[in-house]
Amino acid sequence: MTTPAVSRRIPRYESWLHIALIVLVGFGYRATFIAQGFNATDEGWLESVARRITFGQVPYRDFRFAFPPVSIYKEAAFQAIFGDAYTLLFARWVFVGEVTLGSVLTYLIISRFVHPRLALLATLPTVFMTVLSYYFANYTYDADVLMLVSAALLAMTPSNRRWPAAAAGVAAALAVMAKPPYLAFVVLVPALALAMRALVRPERVHRALVGVHARWQTFLVTAAATFAGVLALFAVAGAAQPYVEQAYLESTLGAKPFTYLLWQDLPSVFSSRELKLFAAVAALLLAASLPWFRRIGPLLVLAV
Repeated sequence: MTTPAVSRRIPRYESWLHIALIVLVGFGYRATFIAQGFNATDEGWLESVARRITFGQVPYRDFRFAFPPVSIYKEAAFQAIFGDAYTLLFARWVFVGEVTLGSVLTYLIISRFVHPRLALLATLPTVFMTVLSYYFANYTYDADVLMLVSAALLAMTPSNRRWPAAAAGVAAALAVMAKPPYLAFVVLVPALALAMRALVRPERVHRALVGVHARWQTFLVTAAATFAGVLALFAVAGAAQPYVEQAYLESTLGAKPFTYLLWQDLPSVFSSRELKLFAAVAALLLAASLPWFRRIGPLLVLAV
């Protein structure tokens, strides 16, 4: 007969099997995109911009770059570490690993709310919804994965520890510095925390939302400190003003309306039906803050 101690260990062991399956399926499916033809515009351009950083140049000061800095510095770091071995083929495999990491993080977040098997059923099909197109749009995954890192850390933050929430704040700030619309996530965390404090007694807060409820101030402070720290580094290099102008003001506003900062081209890409679906998913996530979530959690996950 299985002892209680063994029974408690089974979910953890099973979770590792689930993660292994997600990794295998993720690499196998996404590897089918590796053989795409070379894109002489965005793919080669971003790598060449990162190469200039390895030569000691500073973006925004020494050359114009109308996007935030995280993606090019990530590519520059890989080039500095691997040198000439970091080819475009290498970079494509890095993307495969990065997006697969995003699937694993999604599984970990969902499994904090429901049984690991249900989390697997909710996560595994989404692997086949992630299409890799090797041009600049692919670099949105940098922000996606950083946001998922932040969300996973918050979901696993116990009430008696600050460092996971602090690390989550750093990851969230980096997500914004990879893709500015992810600022919405930084705002959502304290908004959700304040909503829970108004609607839910502390002892009834779901375990996956304890970090948001108890440590949202730490999250917000470290996110702000990270952004300020990066700004200070550019200021030391004499590039603070062009950094803000080129990375955030010119690229997001310019001749476009302010709403572009929030939505970018989503309304033109997705139909009204899909936008309503996004709103429904957001409402379901908000429902996770309510005390009766435990009773309908599996249904909400399947609905998402």
